[in-house]
Amino acid sequence: MVMHGKTISKDKPVDPIADGVLKERVHYFPVNVYYEDTDLSGRVYHANYLHFAERARSDLVKLMGINQRVAYQDGVGMFVIHQQKIRYCQPAWLDDRLEIQTEIIRLRAATLQLQQQIFRGTEILTEVESEIAFLSVEGRPCRIPSYWRPLFESLCLPAADRVERK
Repeated sequence: MVMHGKTISKDKPVDPIADGVLKERVHYFPVNVYYEDTDLSGRVYHANYLHFAERARSDLVKLMGINQRVAYQDGVGMFVIHQQKIRYCQPAWLDDRLEIQTEIIRLRAATLQLQQQIFRGTEILTEVESEIAFLSVEGRPCRIPSYWRPLFESLCLPAADRVERK
C-alpha cells in the first residue's frame, strides 16, 4: 500500500501526521461529527466520545515526536489505558464541530494521568479522565522511557506533586 509516496508496511512505518495544536500545556484537537458517529436521534453515540478522546491523545503523542508504532516494533513498549472515567454533560449532534482539550495532569514512573474536555464552542459536553500505563512489548508494566520523560514533564501541570521521579 502506498500513501503520499511512502510505503506502509510492518517493516517501514510512515512518519505519523498529527492534527491539533499545542498551546502552552494544552493540546487542542478538532473533531467533526459525522453521521456514522450518531445514533438514531442524531446525538453522538456515547462510546464515540472515547474514540474522539483517543484520537486526540494519539495525535498529542505524535506532536511530541513519539512514533508509537516504531516504539512497539523496536521493543521499547506501548501505552495502554489502565482506567478511565467519563462524565457526560450535554450531547453533541450530527454536523457539530467539537474541540478536545487534553492536559497531562500527573506523570509517574510508569503512568500518565490525562484530563480531556470535549467542547462545542464554549459549552463543555464531556469530561474524560484517563490513566495510561506504559507496558513492555510482552505486556508487563515498565517505566516510561527516560528519553521521553522530559517531553511529558514539559507538558505536565506545574504543581510540585504532579511529576514523580520514582
